[in-house]
Amino acid sequence: MEADYGDFEIVRVISDFRLLDPESLERAYWRRDGKGLAVGWYLVSWPQGISVKRFNEEAMFRGPYRLREEAQVAVQRLTSRPRVRAAIATRNADSAPAVHAQGRAEPASARERDPQAGGC
Repeated sequence: MEADYGDFEIVRVISDFRLLDPESLERAYWRRDGKGLAVGWYLVSWPQGISVKRFNEEAMFRGPYRLREEAQVAVQRLTSRPRVRAAIATRNADSAPAVHAQGRAEPASARERDPQAGGC
């Protein structure tokens, strides 16, 4: 199971194992696989409960993005997903919009859905 990576920071990788953090300070980073990242903008997040955020094997890098603005859009998209899922999960079944298909469709009986169920 993947750790819950919640908060995001936008950083710019400038060369192998060097990046500019959100405050434009140059920092070293490293990864578990020992490979450098391509130059570009990245979203970085850490598992919940990490008290000191370091750019190390605990950090998850998502990217690269060509422009900072593209990374910002990605953050908005990623952070809005939990709200959408929560809204769907809490929606009352009675309030769900009706879906009408063309033609006349009858609900399938349990036997039609699973021919092995309730057979003779």
